[in-house]
Amino acid sequence: TGTDVVLPLNSNANALYFNCLIWGEPNTNQSIVLFQIMEDEDENGTFDGTNEDQYDLEVKVDWVGWKLISIKYSDLVSLVNGQPATPKGNGLHNPDKISQISMLHLANPADGFASSKLDMVIFTENGPVKP
Repeated sequence: TGTDVVLPLNSNANALYFNCLIWGEPNTNQSIVLFQIMEDEDENGTFDGTNEDQYDLEVKVDWVGWKLISIKYSDLVSLVNGQPATPKGNGLHNPDKISQISMLHLANPADGFASSKLDMVIFTENGPVKP
């Protein structure tokens, strides 16, 4: 339809956790997984990166096997080129206004080779997921 759908999540950013399992491939310790979580703050059905908040999680995958990643939504930050930045919207974590989530798999430019797997991307309330 061309419009975003806001996810039905708890509005309390301190009670909501973003969780996922990431598999680190053997002999590839240069993988980076970047999650971008966009909020439709004005609730107009679209995300506008010039005046709405995007919160990010960058994970350097430097292990072999599965690892559970869990982070409280209120602990996510805005990133620009991997560095903390000021959010472009109201600066408040509004998980009930999340409209999009992107996942990028990046390689360290030093060697250009990366590989990992992703599973069980889930939000939980009042604590991290307990698999």
